[in-house]
Amino acid sequence: MVADKMKEKFKKDWDKIVTIKPLLFASFTPLIHPENDETKKPFNDIYCELTNREKVKKIAENMLNEFNMMFRAKKMDLVLFTDAIEHIVKIHRVITT
Repeated sequence: MVADKMKEKFKKDWDKIVTIKPLLFASFTPLIHPENDETKKPFNDIYCELTNREKVKKIAENMLNEFNMMFRAKKMDLVLFTDAIEHIVKIHRVITT
């Protein structure tokens, strides 16, 4: 539906603009400005597109490890595959709003 409206109203092809699918947005990944060098602090809590999926997976796994260290009796041994991470991103967005 969005692709059709984009084509109708803006004369742009959805598949040429959205190169990484599914389209995901969140605010839990630190964003480093392209002009920022390594010594400067990254921006946190900025709602942006999640283009680096490996980084998102790494952050999700780190958070899961932190949870397992804090709550050893309730340890969760989860496999974070792509669909699971998509759901985590959606749940995070709902909880933070």
